[in-house]
Amino acid sequence: MQRHHLGKINQNQRRSGPSSFWMHDPNHVFSVIGLRKGQVFLDLGCGPGDYSLAAAEIVGPSGRVYALDIWRSMVEVLRTEARNRNIENLQAIMADITGTIPIVDNTMDVCLTSTVLHMPEVTRKIPALAAEIRRVLKPGGRLAIIELKRDASSGLPKNPRLSPKGIEKMLIKIGFRKTGIVNFSRTFLIHFE
Repeated sequence: MQRHHLGKINQNQRRSGPSSFWMHDPNHVFSVIGLRKGQVFLDLGCGPGDYSLAAAEIVGPSGRVYALDIWRSMVEVLRTEARNRNIENLQAIMADITGTIPIVDNTMDVCLTSTVLHMPEVTRKIPALAAEIRRVLKPGGRLAIIELKRDASSGLPKNPRLSPKGIEKMLIKIGFRKTGIVNFSRTFLIHFE
């Protein structure tokens, strides 16, 4: 699998807004999920869009990135940053991912949700969200989930369903198959087809 280099990332490049992008090597994340030039990428709960901006660089002009977030302020931050960087293959959309995802069926190659599932309003709707993700993914499309380890932050709900095994158990019922897991120091990445 090709490893993507997103350039040297330093603390001064951090932007405002919640993001797990800085908790691990983003090059490793994109290598694990196998994002390639020309693919279509969906970032659910994108926050300030760090993953979306990096994905737009990887998929290039022949690919496309869709970034969804419920907060208008985060969507506007991402739109502004994409304009500032002259990124034309990224569309930021204000949307509640716990409802119907405003994406056409069978159009996404890769879907990412990063540190979103642990939020109680999302946790309660994981099965419905997983069914929506299954709907928008192309046949053979991949889903990557990044979540904080339960012992990584005392402020997170201690929900046993958010363990890798708990997530896998829920997603298998929707027709996903786990293809691997990577443990980082504070997070884990579990991926599915």
